Order: sequence, then structure tokens, then C-alpha cells
Amino acid sequence: GAGGYENLDAGTVSLNRGAFKCVENEWGRNLDEGDRVFVDVQTYHNNGSSVPSAWMGYSIQEHEDGTRDWDAFSFCSNASTAEQAEWERIIEEEDF
Repeated sequence: GAGGYENLDAGTVSLNRGAFKCVENEWGRNLDEGDRVFVDVQTYHNNGSSVPSAWMGYSIQEHEDGTRDWDAFSFCSNASTAEQAEWERIIEEEDF
């Protein structure tokens, strides 16, 4: 997508420097290895807040040999570690 302001959304420091940063680093490693990376992220806002309460999406990594891998992800700024782990377990079980 475009690299402009339309792709920006407020975030929390802990997410931007923590879990989401780890995901972005993984995408960067894929790109460094010659893969193409496609990402779709949706944000959800509660109570009119400017900072999203949840981020959900998926990524597709297309390798040089034409094969593809994909991952679904979700992050919640107000979720406990246990809640986030449960969401990840559901995503893995359902093979989204």
C-alpha cells in the first residue's frame, strides 16, 4: 500500500515497541530474504478513543519459489497476557 498518512493510526508504546514490533521485524526478515510480503491490518476503536483498542489482520509471505505462507494476528491494548494467548491459541486451532 501507499506509505502515506492513510496508513497511520495511533498506537500504544508497549505495542509499538513490543509485540507488534516483533511482527514487523519478522516481515522485514522476509523482505531481506527476497520474499514479497502483503499485510492487511484493521483497527478497532472503543468509545471514540483516538487510540485503537484492538489490531487484527493477516500477512502473506510469497517466497521466491512461488510458495506462500500466511499468518493471522490480533493485538489488544487492554487485553491481559492470558487473553492475548487465548486469542492466539484460537487463531492457531482454527487455522485462519
